[in-house]
Amino acid sequence: MRIVKRSSRKVVATTASVALAAVLAGTSLTASSASLTDTEYDTSVVGALGCTADEQRGTSTAIGKLLGGTLLGLDLDTLAEVKGVRATDDGEGTVPDPASAVLVPGSDGDAYQNPLDVELLFDVLELDLTAALLKLPLQTDLGAYGQYARASADASSAAAAGLVDQGGSINLAAFSAPPEERPGFARLELGGLLEAALGESLSSLVSGLADLRLDIGAVASAASLDACGAAWQGDVYDGLERDYAIAGLDLDVDSPLVGGLTSTVDTALGGLEAGLTALAGDQGLLDNLTGGVVGVLGGVLTMVGLGTPTATLSVTPDFSAVRNLLTDTISDDGGVVEIDLATGVIGVDLAALLGSVYGTDGLNGLPPNTELLINDTVLNALVAAVGSALDDWVAHVLTAIDEALDLVRVKLDIRLPLAGDEGGTSYGLGTLVVHLDASLGSIRAGTASVTTSFERAVGLCSIVLVGLILCGLVDTVLLLVNGVLAILGDTLRGVLVLALDGVINPIVGSLGATLAGVTAPIVTLLGATLGVLFGSDGLVGLLVNAQNDPDPAAVGAGPEPDPWAGLPGPVAGHPFQTGRYDVAALRLSVIGGIQAVEVELARSAVGSNVVTG
Repeated sequence: MRIVKRSSRKVVATTASVALAAVLAGTSLTASSASLTDTEYDTSVVGALGCTADEQRGTSTAIGKLLGGTLLGLDLDTLAEVKGVRATDDGEGTVPDPASAVLVPGSDGDAYQNPLDVELLFDVLELDLTAALLKLPLQTDLGAYGQYARASADASSAAAAGLVDQGGSINLAAFSAPPEERPGFARLELGGLLEAALGESLSSLVSGLADLRLDIGAVASAASLDACGAAWQGDVYDGLERDYAIAGLDLDVDSPLVGGLTSTVDTALGGLEAGLTALAGDQGLLDNLTGGVVGVLGGVLTMVGLGTPTATLSVTPDFSAVRNLLTDTISDDGGVVEIDLATGVIGVDLAALLGSVYGTDGLNGLPPNTELLINDTVLNALVAAVGSALDDWVAHVLTAIDEALDLVRVKLDIRLPLAGDEGGTSYGLGTLVVHLDASLGSIRAGTASVTTSFERAVGLCSIVLVGLILCGLVDTVLLLVNGVLAILGDTLRGVLVLALDGVINPIVGSLGATLAGVTAPIVTLLGATLGVLFGSDGLVGLLVNAQNDPDPAAVGAGPEPDPWAGLPGPVAGHPFQTGRYDVAALRLSVIGGIQAVEVELARSAVGSNVVTG
């Protein structure tokens, strides 16, 4: 048998045989935590080995623990409310710790689970963590968080923690659900935690940063160890199974820079609204409009007298569709970045970001002890994602502004008082009104219709002797006016478009460049934030699939966590006693803090298991 030691590997021959049969049995109850200290594991002298189904005997240990570690001086392992479950069989039957642990039905007295009082846990964390830096929702429709441990007399054991099903294995349905449906596990107020641990404000760590939160999706781990099966195969790893799952990991960044996006657009819209509506009172524009009409109708109006023309203009913009975009949540196509414009929160899906770089399903399927480092490759992917999201939104905004401008309503009435002379006497004929009621888009396109109407003087046609002549004059004038409507429309279009563009172009023409100047700092902020937090010299350590003594055959396995280096390995001279083997879905630490932060989520441990005969 090849027994794994911390310093060397040793091969010992055996004649025993047994198939690996480590089956997790589980819990559907909400879980808590247990202390996983080195002193929980004892060593013993190994007797003769017998691995047949009837003869296999041994001792075993397992622990399932949902939450542990140290958080700003609070030792989570000492809290009764987060105590996990430990099962030990020393040859006299399985003993659970705590004694109140619930026996798993159908486990022959070998397996136990330890339910967690969620409300009590909330109270404890709120009491000890006054800033409520750690928040545990724990509720999910896809399963329940559990802690499970089985220790059997055949030198085998199994443990599970986190979102596990009734059989004690990882609830795959919960982790394979669409991202938006996957359950959450905890929220870590990372901004407050960093400030408390490092003694520095966030703004001194990253300029433009207001707050940080880390939302951790459902987590689970499972481990099983068959000491006699491992002995028969000659390699402890042939009898050892360790696995984990993480539903998601999202970083929320609060920054006032996001507000710059919406305020820039809102300011531009306000300028457009003010400038366009103010055209109604622009006397120079009104004079140009009336002058243009009179100029076109000059030949017609020689037949009659012309009083003083007047013009009324209204320009009504509606940018409500654009303003709706100012409360959007925008994202890149890959779902890596979400920016909530209403709240100013930038969300980074670290699982999607890193999964796209690692070529994995989010954070699952990674080698043991994978440290989530934001290197240049990851930063480039992040910059591309946030740049894509912002560029798409800016393009959408500019398009929406163009569409809203096309719908700007322009209403124009130009009134021309006309008079006729008959027999040396001047008679008021009435008022010729030139109408335009159209959208700016149709005016630009030249499809807007200019119409005329005539408000005939009361009783004009019944004036004695000259009435019919005057009315005939009016009809002739209207006929001639209708013949030049196309020219009249072109004239009005030229004057209006020139005036409207004088308001629109300076604002809209520079808006794209202005927004580019606002989006660039957001891209820089995200890059700086993730680099400072999770870079090679980052402040936060995130270790996925944490394992002590990882299988040497595991490709890409990183070194075991330093705090786990003291876990007991096999005992020299006792080849049928395994070491202790742990796995945690996620370990989070603050590096170089003045207060310790070492939080472990969903930790399972098996061993030391001893084959006694």
